[in-house]
Amino acid sequence: MFLIAIAIILATILVFKGVKIFNYIDHMASIMEMIPGPTPYPFVGNLFQFGLKPAEYPKKVLQYCRKYDFQGFRSMVFLQYHMMLSDPAEIQNILSSSSLLYKEHLYSFLRPWLGDGLLTSSGARWLKHQKIYLPAFERSAIEGYLRVIQRTGGQFIQKLSSLSETQEIFDAQELVAQCTLDIVCENATGLDSSSLNGEPSDLHGSVKDLCDVVQERTFSIVKRFDALFRLTSYYMKQRRALSLLRSELGRIIAQRRHQLAKENASGTNTQNINKPFIDVLLAAKLDGRALKEREIIEEISTFIFTGHDPVAAAISFTLYTLSRHSEIQQKAFEEQQRIFGKDLAGEADLARLDQMHYLELIIRETLRLYPSVPLIARTNRQAIDINGTQVAKRTTVIMCLIAMGYNEKYFEEPCAFRPERFENSSGNVGIEAFKSVPFSAGPRRCIAEKFAMYQLKSILSQLLRNYEILPAVDGLPPGINDHSRVDCVPQSEYDPILNIRVTLKSENGIQIRLKKR
Repeated sequence: MFLIAIAIILATILVFKGVKIFNYIDHMASIMEMIPGPTPYPFVGNLFQFGLKPAEYPKKVLQYCRKYDFQGFRSMVFLQYHMMLSDPAEIQNILSSSSLLYKEHLYSFLRPWLGDGLLTSSGARWLKHQKIYLPAFERSAIEGYLRVIQRTGGQFIQKLSSLSETQEIFDAQELVAQCTLDIVCENATGLDSSSLNGEPSDLHGSVKDLCDVVQERTFSIVKRFDALFRLTSYYMKQRRALSLLRSELGRIIAQRRHQLAKENASGTNTQNINKPFIDVLLAAKLDGRALKEREIIEEISTFIFTGHDPVAAAISFTLYTLSRHSEIQQKAFEEQQRIFGKDLAGEADLARLDQMHYLELIIRETLRLYPSVPLIARTNRQAIDINGTQVAKRTTVIMCLIAMGYNEKYFEEPCAFRPERFENSSGNVGIEAFKSVPFSAGPRRCIAEKFAMYQLKSILSQLLRNYEILPAVDGLPPGINDHSRVDCVPQSEYDPILNIRVTLKSENGIQIRLKKR
């Protein structure tokens, strides 16, 4: 009798919960189905319409954005509604909000690695963690980071020397990624890195494996569910990489703590000219206390992830656009000659980097077409209004930065590469400031934007001063393809096949050649 009573109670609870969930889904649907969008299939929603392969997804996103005239449209994946935005007026509405600071569904694959670091945290926690980062991007800290960038960039230039002698075609994407990983790991920990020299550390290996896992989960129907993911080999790969990363970073933290304590005790604190990010974290306070080791590991991991993949993508695609636009590359080289004079092998300090105006325009025009982070997302915890469109609560609002640059309403001849478009962009206000937002905007704008631009200019400057960047074969067209149009055909086999693996990459690499100047 007792068991029957328990069974009845459990059944009643399940029915009540089921009815509640059904009513919630029905309420969500009644709001979201008022918004135009592709017809979803049962359970999987629009998953198959957007493609299951990384190379299909960017094209489908672009094509749907154009189909709906670059206005917000609705999509659904596994009962989770998405609101897809690509119009600057709509994106301004979201990014300017001080309440829409929550990142949830699309960032869940990063959380086992980055935890509640700055990139993945939300709300009040994000505001507190943001303050921790402020000393890391003061001018003196940036100067120290740039010394590492200059030295590692020099090693990168030397590694490319043999390729320039033969002028053979190579994939710049892979080599650039090794360079940026060396830079960010040293700037994060203060320890030399040797990925470029073919001697990757345990830290390098674990970071690469974790990036692979995140990229795999993004487009796998099975692996996106935690319960099913745990049954795959990638789960074990993630566990091994996390264990190795935490062990290695724990050792580095203990070693650095001991070194700093020794310096303080002896009164020989040397004010390290290349102050690594780990020093900022060891000195930081959160709610009046020192950071726990777990928190330090999460923030170092965040620093490495955000300073590696997105920077590598920006450099790689800028090399591609320069290789296909020789006259623009020549103007960029002439700017380098004016800045450095006869000392073309000189160091690109902050004063010189600040003078690289045209190079910055080239970078911004490249990021308009190939944003390193092609999609950014927020989750609204309350129902919101986006320029007259009602959006139900708990909707994932996805801002399609990859589509913004192809909207003729804001960019005349969007497939023409014109750095001058951004000539007066620094003073833009209102909607003009949201036409291209590769570093996001509003309260959650990238805190390291200025430093990131310095790093991009520093490495590209070294490349331009040493090499002429050539297309894979002579005579190739500009190679900027508008995949938002269904009838778009690549201009050559060497044009990048875009894929979205958290950051933007080329499925077939960035194929270029180099010629020594």
